[in-house]
Amino acid sequence: MTTITHIYDKQRKLVSVTAVGEGTPETIVPMYQKARELAELHNANKVMVDLVGLSLDYDSEHIIDIIYRLIPVVKGLQVARIVDDTNFRQDLIEQLADSHQIHLKNFNNVEDALNWFSTEPQFSEAVD
Repeated sequence: MTTITHIYDKQRKLVSVTAVGEGTPETIVPMYQKARELAELHNANKVMVDLVGLSLDYDSEHIIDIIYRLIPVVKGLQVARIVDDTNFRQDLIEQLADSHQIHLKNFNNVEDALNWFSTEPQFSEAVD
Protein backbone atom coordinates (compact mmCIF):
# COMPACT_ATOMS: atom_id res chain seq x y z
CA MET A 1 0.00 0.00 0.00
CA THR A 2 1.17 3.49 -0.81
CA THR A 3 0.36 6.62 1.16
CA ILE A 4 0.88 9.96 -0.55
CA THR A 5 0.25 13.35 1.04
CA HIS A 6 0.23 16.69 -0.75
CA ILE A 7 0.48 19.90 1.27
CA TYR A 8 0.89 23.51 0.22
CA ASP A 9 3.46 25.28 2.40
CA LYS A 10 2.28 28.88 2.32
CA GLN A 11 5.34 30.24 4.12
CA ARG A 12 7.79 28.71 1.63
CA LYS A 13 5.41 28.97 -1.33
CA LEU A 14 5.93 25.36 -2.33
CA VAL A 15 4.06 22.12 -2.65
CA SER A 16 5.37 19.39 -0.37
CA VAL A 17 4.68 15.76 -1.27
CA THR A 18 5.49 12.78 0.91
CA ALA A 19 5.22 9.23 -0.42
CA VAL A 20 5.53 6.09 1.69
CA GLY A 21 5.17 2.48 0.56
CA GLU A 22 5.62 0.98 -2.89
CA GLY A 23 5.99 3.27 -5.87
CA THR A 24 4.55 1.89 -9.07
CA PRO A 25 4.14 3.53 -12.47
CA GLU A 26 0.42 3.76 -11.64
CA THR A 27 1.08 5.83 -8.49
CA ILE A 28 4.06 7.98 -9.51
CA VAL A 29 2.54 9.91 -12.42
CA PRO A 30 -0.73 10.81 -10.60
CA MET A 31 1.35 11.89 -7.58
CA TYR A 32 3.17 14.47 -9.71
CA GLN A 33 -0.05 15.47 -11.51
CA LYS A 34 -1.72 16.27 -8.20
CA ALA A 35 1.37 18.23 -7.09
CA ARG A 36 1.18 20.31 -10.28
CA GLU A 37 -2.54 20.97 -9.77
CA LEU A 38 -1.87 22.15 -6.22
CA ALA A 39 1.03 24.33 -7.39
CA GLU A 40 -1.14 25.93 -10.07
CA LEU A 41 -3.96 26.48 -7.56
CA HIS A 42 -1.57 28.45 -5.33
CA ASN A 43 0.35 30.12 -8.17
CA ALA A 44 3.54 28.34 -7.09
CA ASN A 45 6.24 26.55 -9.08
CA LYS A 46 8.28 24.74 -6.44
CA VAL A 47 7.57 21.12 -5.59
CA MET A 48 9.48 19.11 -3.00
CA VAL A 49 8.87 15.36 -3.17
CA ASP A 50 10.04 13.25 -0.22
CA LEU A 51 10.61 9.73 -1.52
CA VAL A 52 12.72 8.41 1.35
CA GLY A 53 9.91 6.12 2.54
CA LEU A 54 9.07 4.89 -0.95
CA SER A 55 10.53 1.82 -2.62
CA LEU A 56 10.37 1.85 -6.40
CA ASP A 57 8.63 -1.31 -7.53
CA TYR A 58 9.65 -1.27 -11.18
CA ASP A 59 12.73 -1.78 -13.29
CA SER A 60 14.92 0.76 -15.07
CA GLU A 61 13.02 0.28 -18.33
CA HIS A 62 9.90 1.73 -16.69
CA ILE A 63 11.87 4.71 -15.37
CA ILE A 64 12.39 5.97 -18.91
CA ASP A 65 8.69 5.56 -19.71
CA ILE A 66 7.67 7.36 -16.51
CA ILE A 67 10.05 10.25 -17.18
CA TYR A 68 8.57 10.73 -20.65
CA ARG A 69 5.07 10.71 -19.13
CA LEU A 70 6.18 13.22 -16.47
CA ILE A 71 7.85 15.72 -18.81
CA PRO A 72 4.63 17.63 -19.61
CA VAL A 73 3.50 17.35 -15.99
CA VAL A 74 6.60 18.90 -14.39
CA LYS A 75 7.61 21.25 -17.22
CA GLY A 76 7.91 24.74 -15.73
CA LEU A 77 8.18 23.44 -12.17
CA GLN A 78 11.26 23.29 -10.01
CA VAL A 79 11.20 19.80 -8.48
CA ALA A 80 13.41 18.76 -5.57
CA ARG A 81 13.32 15.04 -4.86
CA ILE A 82 14.43 13.87 -1.42
CA VAL A 83 15.82 10.36 -1.86
CA ASP A 84 17.35 7.92 0.58
CA ASP A 85 20.31 7.17 -1.61
CA THR A 86 21.50 8.42 -4.93
CA ASN A 87 21.80 5.23 -6.93
CA PHE A 88 21.76 4.55 -10.64
CA ARG A 89 17.94 4.83 -10.78
CA GLN A 90 17.89 8.21 -9.07
CA ASP A 91 20.80 9.42 -11.20
CA LEU A 92 19.06 8.20 -14.35
CA ILE A 93 15.88 10.09 -13.44
CA GLU A 94 17.86 13.29 -12.85
CA GLN A 95 19.88 12.89 -16.07
CA LEU A 96 16.80 12.22 -18.21
CA ALA A 97 15.02 15.22 -16.71
CA ASP A 98 18.06 17.41 -17.33
CA SER A 99 18.30 16.28 -20.95
CA HIS A 100 14.70 17.52 -21.44
CA GLN A 101 15.25 20.86 -19.68
CA ILE A 102 13.24 19.71 -16.65
CA HIS A 103 14.42 21.40 -13.46
CA LEU A 104 14.55 18.34 -11.24
CA LYS A 105 17.28 17.57 -8.76
CA ASN A 106 17.85 14.82 -6.19
CA PHE A 107 18.84 15.58 -2.61
CA ASN A 108 19.57 13.52 0.47
CA ASN A 109 17.96 16.02 2.85
CA VAL A 110 15.31 18.71 3.00
CA GLU A 111 17.73 21.49 3.95
CA ASP A 112 19.75 21.13 0.74
CA ALA A 113 16.56 21.03 -1.32
CA LEU A 114 15.25 24.22 0.29
CA ASN A 115 18.59 25.93 -0.33
CA TRP A 116 18.40 24.93 -4.00
CA PHE A 117 14.96 26.52 -4.29
CA SER A 118 16.31 29.80 -2.96
CA THR A 119 19.33 29.88 -5.28
CA GLU A 120 17.53 29.34 -8.58
CA PRO A 121 16.59 32.85 -9.78
CA GLN A 122 15.04 31.62 -13.01
CA PHE A 123 12.18 30.29 -10.90
CA SER A 124 11.04 33.59 -9.50
CA GLU A 125 7.77 33.42 -11.43
CA ALA A 126 4.94 30.94 -11.10
CA VAL A 127 3.87 28.27 -13.56
CA ASP A 128 2.12 29.52 -16.70
